[in-house]
Amino acid sequence: MSAPQNAVQAQPGKYIPSSAIKTLYSVGILIGFLAFGAGLMKDPQRIWFSFLVSFFYFLCLGLGGLFFASLQHMTNAGWSVNIRRISESLAAFLPVGAIMAIVLLFGAKNIYIWLDPKEMAHDAVLMAKHAYLNWEFFVVRTVIFIGLWLIFSKLIIGNSIKQDQTGDEKLTVRNAALSVAFVLIFSLSFSLFSVDTMMSLEPHWYSTIFGIYCFSGLFQSSLALITIITVFLVNKGLLRGLVNESHLHDLGKFMMAFTVFYAYIAFSQFMLIWYANIPEETEYYLMRSQNG
Repeated sequence: MSAPQNAVQAQPGKYIPSSAIKTLYSVGILIGFLAFGAGLMKDPQRIWFSFLVSFFYFLCLGLGGLFFASLQHMTNAGWSVNIRRISESLAAFLPVGAIMAIVLLFGAKNIYIWLDPKEMAHDAVLMAKHAYLNWEFFVVRTVIFIGLWLIFSKLIIGNSIKQDQTGDEKLTVRNAALSVAFVLIFSLSFSLFSVDTMMSLEPHWYSTIFGIYCFSGLFQSSLALITIITVFLVNKGLLRGLVNESHLHDLGKFMMAFTVFYAYIAFSQFMLIWYANIPEETEYYLMRSQNG
């Protein structure tokens, strides 16, 4: 049934941050820069660990937004069209994440012991992993991974914005193909990126599901942020006629499912390591259960 001729198509409102919010953001950024500078002078290793955690967490939120949008394009989902722009907006952090990745490279030698020649010289395990864990290959992988994510973000979201302006349905088909390619590349690149940046902090330890463990946290956290932003915009009246209770129910079901999935992966990793009781695996949990 066609819509009545006098029906008015709902249009989303534009969120404009208040002066107080902008001031709060600015003060927070300034405090962050000052704290980072002070930390570099007082305890460089600790501040670089803190930087890494923040970098990885917020980059995951940006990637999660792009992954969610790609998932909707791949499946030709109709329910999520009105909230897909919110998930796409999270990817705006990716260029900032790229800059943070460059900054991290300057501090990498403070936190990764496999970049210390003295450690490598008398450690047979690290020497065996040197073909992968070395400075040159680490830099190359980081540049390639983040470069690919930026390219796909530009293409997919660029087509989405262009479709808003032109209404060209071919862009939907184009984004479906791009999303399939992105998800395939993302699954491999993010797994390796997780190993490079996080798991290699303890290079003697390994877990075959660490990449999935990080991904489950990425998607669960991203879904939570998308939901929070959606509810915020609904309460502001900016999505009136566009987002209803069903959209919020679907987001809630998504988030519940991946919260359970996250818990399942985390417990599975622990259980497999616990009952195998192999020294090079159990050290990860021993450190975390004994004030390590």
